[in-house]
Amino acid sequence: MSDEIYVVRPLEKKSIYQVFDIYETLEDGTIRGFIVEEHYRWGIGFLSPVDDVLPRKSDHEVRCRNDIGYGTDLDDGVATFFNFDENYTDEEKDSIKERWYDYDQEYHGIAWIDNSTQYSVDEDYIVVIGPFEIDLVDEKTGNVIKSNIKLKK
Repeated sequence: MSDEIYVVRPLEKKSIYQVFDIYETLEDGTIRGFIVEEHYRWGIGFLSPVDDVLPRKSDHEVRCRNDIGYGTDLDDGVATFFNFDENYTDEEKDSIKERWYDYDQEYHGIAWIDNSTQYSVDEDYIVVIGPFEIDLVDEKTGNVIKSNIKLKK
């Protein structure tokens, strides 16, 4: 396995967000879910040189992974958006939003979902909106191997 990793960095503020696709299985076996987008002023994303394809220069955004790298360093949250399946009542939606934001609880936000027996995360990822720059770095040290990778048109 390679010790190299791509770091994707937005060049403008408010150009990065994290997506959580969350679901629950009800007693009758039906599944319903919701998506949460947490938008940030700054942060970074990661791509694997082995498993991922670099975006093209013309791409407006790049989807990055949460399962690799040395931390996304998302900083200064600016907005959170919820998109619920139609099967949720307004009361259920409000309850989920309140719990997500309840910073007085030991677990809130995605930590609440991760520690829940009711909900599961189907997938989560980071999206970096262009313009962005991509560096190849040593994953263990963070040292830049190649700066500002040239992307194909």
